[in-house]
Amino acid sequence: MAGVEGQTVLIVDNDLDTLIFLKLVLEPQGYRVLLASHAETALRFLRRDDLPVNLLLTNLALPGMNGGGFAKNSRALRPTLPVLFMSRFDDTQAVRLKVWDNAVLEKQPGEEEFLAKICDFLGATPMPSHQPQRARRATA
Repeated sequence: MAGVEGQTVLIVDNDLDTLIFLKLVLEPQGYRVLLASHAETALRFLRRDDLPVNLLLTNLALPGMNGGGFAKNSRALRPTLPVLFMSRFDDTQAVRLKVWDNAVLEKQPGEEEFLAKICDFLGATPMPSHQPQRARRATA
């Protein structure tokens, strides 16, 4: 397995706390993280030929566009882009949204589970010198 250094993850979620949490978990591991709170912003990133993106991590429920439609639009721009969905839905609901050919990650995973899923999905191993920094989710 390769290291994560230099790999870019584009995270799309309309929840600012989720975006910040995931950025705080991934960056210390060596990932470059791009954040988008709207599908259209993320599509602008994907239209840039000079911007490598190794993984699209997106919420299934996005304002104005569901995650399945967004993934389809993203794959039209980058056909080989791996897509990992985050969802509070169970697998049955994900199948009804026709995303069964992509992986679905629980919306609020723990740090270790999240890192393991990302590394597995990208075929990478975490950098041993970078331990998760125990990012904290904001609570209401």
